Amino acid sequence: MSIFISHASEDKELIVRPLAKELSKYSEVWFDEEKIALGDSLTEKINEGLSGTSLAIVVLSESFFK
Repeated sequence: MSIFISHASEDKELIVRPLAKELSKYSEVWFDEEKIALGDSLTEKINEGLSGTSLAIVVLSESFFK
């Protein structure tokens, strides 16, 4: 099983990075800062990530809804 994490960039340091690190002990995790390189198409990479994972986690926060 692989997991895609969707989040607001403001939540990356305190919530998403620790979450991705913990989940990666048990499964492959698609986490943007590990999968998207400078110059990559964000839309293309996100679509690739979504199509290649079996589970998605959406971190809903105040920042996400802004």
